[in-house]
Amino acid sequence: FDAWKADFKAATVSAKLSGWGLLVYDRLGSQRLLNVLVDEHHYGAIWGGVPLVACDVFEHAYYHKDGPGRAKYIDNLLAGLHWGRINDRFKKHCK
Repeated sequence: FDAWKADFKAATVSAKLSGWGLLVYDRLGSQRLLNVLVDEHHYGAIWGGVPLVACDVFEHAYYHKDGPGRAKYIDNLLAGLHWGRINDRFKKHCK
């Protein structure tokens, strides 16, 4: 789990200016869970993928509360995830 969190954070914090960090189930391709950065809404998207965790890293999402601290914002988001709901979504859409 710690390795997944570190990988998700690394992918998400790497947005050039803005974008989304996603945990996606690649339903049409590899049939795997993937951490991806979707820069500027569309670069890097897994088309046909099922998003399970989405982290908005456009400045409006974090700058007011955390200032330029994108990494702190991502840590706070990860700490507040509701894994029961994420698991329910996985079972419903990914099997």
